[in-house]
Amino acid sequence: EIYEVEKQDKPFTIEETMDFIHKEDLNRIMMEFAAYLDIGESTHYQFKLKTGKDSVKHIICNTGNIQRDKNGRPWKFIGSMQD
Repeated sequence: EIYEVEKQDKPFTIEETMDFIHKEDLNRIMMEFAAYLDIGESTHYQFKLKTGKDSVKHIICNTGNIQRDKNGRPWKFIGSMQD
């Protein structure tokens, strides 16, 4: 519901999620997320979200954890957003 798009059968990919981040915040969030992938700890950040209906929401909290495969490579991000 937060994205204001029709419900999907599968979670968004990282690329799809990045498309929703407001251009003013995109570079910062991409750098923070890349650093997070290297460190591997939980993450918490704030950004403006573009919705499917072309409005902007201010995200209060985005937090999550990465699940890694047996070789330590990230394969799934589980998190939540609150507006």
